[in-house]
Amino acid sequence: MDNPIEELACVVLSVTEPSSAEVFRNIDKYFTEDVALFYPIFNQIYNRNGRENLKAAYQWRKTFTFNSKIKFNAIMVSKDQTQATLDITSTFRLRLLPIKAFDPQINFIIRVGLRKCPCDGKYRIYRYVVLFSLSFLQNRASGITLPDDRYANCLSRSACYTCPQVNKTIFHPISPSQVYLYRNLSGS
Repeated sequence: MDNPIEELACVVLSVTEPSSAEVFRNIDKYFTEDVALFYPIFNQIYNRNGRENLKAAYQWRKTFTFNSKIKFNAIMVSKDQTQATLDITSTFRLRLLPIKAFDPQINFIIRVGLRKCPCDGKYRIYRYVVLFSLSFLQNRASGITLPDDRYANCLSRSACYTCPQVNKTIFHPISPSQVYLYRNLSGS
């Protein structure tokens, strides 16, 4: 990535939604060779086969799911562009229960570590941490929702414009930390 602030959403989509062959090409393009993975169900420390292990993890996921879609709730990138946090909602269909009414919709918080590659000057992901968001506890059937004020402080002190690449509104918090926050236009 030349500019993670503008390209990170597209990168995450490119390693999630396309066919397996395209996902593997994008993993080679956007991840370091020694990438470390930390998922809710397994972890992989830094090692020289990290990229290949990431491909295996995506292949394993594709074995059990299909029709994956991601909605970005927020993307926050540090000013020095070495750390990012993504708040996403992932919807997918289970191969064992391929009925649309049973499609899981899960919120994830993804922490990404970025490193500038000395060979070409592009940013690549070297650490990928996936966590469950507490909002996955919401019960959509009963209408019970948890309070969600994660954006309240940022939105009260923000200037915004629309990012055409991912059709999102970008909020630039006016604060000393200068974290860039991308928020979905749908208002969720």
